[in-house]
Amino acid sequence: AQIVESGGYAYFRFSVDERESSVVVVVTPLSGDPDLYASFNLTRPEARSADTFSSLTIGGDTLRISHYDRRFCPGGDAAPCELYIGVHAFSGNSSFTILATQANETAIALLDGVPQQASLEVHDWQYYTFGVSDLPAHVRIAVTPSNGDPDIYIGRSSFPTELDYE
Repeated sequence: AQIVESGGYAYFRFSVDERESSVVVVVTPLSGDPDLYASFNLTRPEARSADTFSSLTIGGDTLRISHYDRRFCPGGDAAPCELYIGVHAFSGNSSFTILATQANETAIALLDGVPQQASLEVHDWQYYTFGVSDLPAHVRIAVTPSNGDPDIYIGRSSFPTELDYE
């Protein structure tokens, strides 16, 4: 377990070996409320900025960074790249465990008029592709949740993220 005094930070580095896989970082609190920041550019990520991913929920925090995100491993195809991680003790001293892994991420091709069912955990993403041959085209995309509150992000020329979408 790692321990950080109230208001302080602990820093970590994770080598990203697979450029076609997302990165998942999980902080599990044992005490206190640790918050999670990560960046491929900033060696000491501490605050929300255009280069920083963050999870600031009360309790455990999870970041899933898609390899489709434009901020993922910038600087070309040289592998590995480094993900820098900061954990902030938001309220009181925090003790926690941290785990960073890579997960395979495959986009699913949708077919016109064919429904697609999926199930995701909180904060997870699933990417889909849909080809449009004639422009202008009228495309309707809908989600009908059986539970939870899913969001749809759309990108025309690249996979969308929470910060970069149409």
